[in-house]
Amino acid sequence: MFINISSKYWSQGIVRVFFGSLMLLGWLLHDDYGVSTDEPAHYQHGAVNVKYVADLLVPDLARQHTNYKHIPTLSGYPDNGHGVLFEIPASLLGMFVAHGDSAIYYRLRHILIYLTFVVGVWALYRLACLRFQDWRWGLVAAGALVLSPRLFAEAFYNGQDIVLMSCFAVSMLTLVRLTQQPTISRAVVHGVCCAFALDIRIVGVLLVAFTVSWIGWLILLSSEHRYAQRHLLQCLGLYLVTTAIVMVVCWPFLWEDPVGHLVEAFQQMSRFPWLGRNLYLGELRQGSQTPWHYVPVWISITTPWPYLVAALSGLVVWMLGIKRSLHQAHVWVWQFDTVVVAWFIVPLLSIILLHSAVYNGWRHLYFIYPALLLLGVSGIHRIRHWATHHLRGHLVWHGIVGVMMTGVIQTAYRMVKEHPYQQVYFSVVPTAVISQHFDRDYWGLSYRSGLEWLLATDSTAHIPVGSPRIDLLYNNTLILPAAQRQRILLVRPPYPSGTYVFTNYARFGLLPSDTIGHKVYDLRVHGLPTLGIFHH
Repeated sequence: MFINISSKYWSQGIVRVFFGSLMLLGWLLHDDYGVSTDEPAHYQHGAVNVKYVADLLVPDLARQHTNYKHIPTLSGYPDNGHGVLFEIPASLLGMFVAHGDSAIYYRLRHILIYLTFVVGVWALYRLACLRFQDWRWGLVAAGALVLSPRLFAEAFYNGQDIVLMSCFAVSMLTLVRLTQQPTISRAVVHGVCCAFALDIRIVGVLLVAFTVSWIGWLILLSSEHRYAQRHLLQCLGLYLVTTAIVMVVCWPFLWEDPVGHLVEAFQQMSRFPWLGRNLYLGELRQGSQTPWHYVPVWISITTPWPYLVAALSGLVVWMLGIKRSLHQAHVWVWQFDTVVVAWFIVPLLSIILLHSAVYNGWRHLYFIYPALLLLGVSGIHRIRHWATHHLRGHLVWHGIVGVMMTGVIQTAYRMVKEHPYQQVYFSVVPTAVISQHFDRDYWGLSYRSGLEWLLATDSTAHIPVGSPRIDLLYNNTLILPAAQRQRILLVRPPYPSGTYVFTNYARFGLLPSDTIGHKVYDLRVHGLPTLGIFHH
C-alpha cells in the first residue's frame, strides 16, 4: 500500500505539500457555499456575548456601535447556554472587519471555519502517527477525513459541529501526549484544549471523563511507585483546575454564576426544545422522538463505505483482543485503542439510552468521526500485519487495497463532480430510496445557487420569491452582492401571482409541483432532487 520513502526530508516534504494543498484548496473553494440555516443565529450568539463583555469593559465605546440597540442582552437570552468560543471572534470579524457587509462577513466566516477544520485534520494525522509510528498511516487517516464529502462541505459553514470535532481531536492529541509523558506543562496545555472544546459545546465534558479515566488507570498501574502516583495526581489536579478556570474565563455566560449557569447549560443540552421534524424512513418525526437507530442509520448511509468496512474490522479486532486485556492493560497501545473505542461508542450509547433529541442527520456527533477513522486505520493496519505473516497473504492484501481504493476514488470523484453540494452526499443507498425516506439539503445551502440563477435569468428590478422555509431564502441573500440583494423581495403565503417558490424537499412534502406552479429550475445532485423553483 505504501511507497518506501525512508528519507526524513522527503516525508516532511510530502506532509507539507499535503497540508499546504489543503489550505490552498480552502482558499479556492470558500466562496462556493451558501449560508446555512444556523449561521445568522450563531452570529447573534457571538454578538450578544460581545455586547455583554463590552458593557463590562468599555461601556461608553460599546454604546457608540451602530447595532448596539439591536443586539439582545445576555441576561434572559434564550440561547445563552450555547458555547461561544468560536462565535465571539467570528462576530468581531463582522463588526470590525466586514464593516456590516454580510457578504464579506460570511466569506470570512467560512474561511475561519475551514482553517479550524484543517487544524482538526492535522490533529488526526498526529494521532495516527503516534499510534502506528508511521507518518504514512497518519496521512491515510487525514486523507480519509478530507475525502468525507459531508464533513468537507460543512467545514466551510458549520461553525459548531465541525469546530467541536476539531477541538475534540486536538484535545485527544494532547491527552495522548500527556499519557506518554506526564508533565506539568502538558497537563496545562491539555486543560486549555479541553476547556476550549467545552466552550464550543458542553458535550466536551466527555473529554474530562476520558482524561480522568485514562490518568486514573495509569495511577492504578503505578501503585508500587509512590512518586509516580503522586506526580500523576498532581498532573490530574492541575488539569482539572486549568480546565475549569479557562472554561469560565472564555464563556461570559458563566461569569456571574459559574456553577449555576453551567448546570443550566447542561439542562439546555439534555432537553433542547427543538420543534422541527426529521424526514426519516419516509415519516416526518419530531426531533425529540427519533428512534434509537436514527443515528446509526444516518452514519451508515452518509459515510463512504470503505471507511465503514475498515472501522468495523478495527472494532472487531479490538473486541477479539478483550480476552487478552488483563495481560495488555499496561501496554500504551492497548490503552490508546480502548480510549478510541470509547470515544466512538460512548457518545452513541448515550444518545440511544438517554433518548436525546437528534436532528439534521448526525451532525451533533461529528466529534466521534475521527475515532471512526482511527478504528478504520487500525483495522487496515492489522490486516496488513496479518498479510505479511501468512503464505499468499500479499495477494489478499493487494485485493483488499484494490477494492478499498476503488471506493475511495469513487468518493473523491463524486466530491469533485457534485461540488458545492457535498452536503447531500449519500453513500450506497439508491437515489429513489433517499428521495422518499430521508432529508436532503436541510442546511438550505442550495438556495444560494437558485437565487443566483434567478437573478441572472429574470431581469426585473424586484423579484418576488417565497418558500415554506423563508429563513433559508433570507440567509442566502446575505452572501449575495448588495446590489443583487436589493432585487430580492421575500414574500409569504398566500403567494401573489408571479412569485418564484423555492423548495428543498425537506420536511415539507415531496414533488409539490401540482400546488405551487410550473417548475422552472431543477437542481439534482447525483440524481437526487435537491432544489426546485416553481413559478406561481
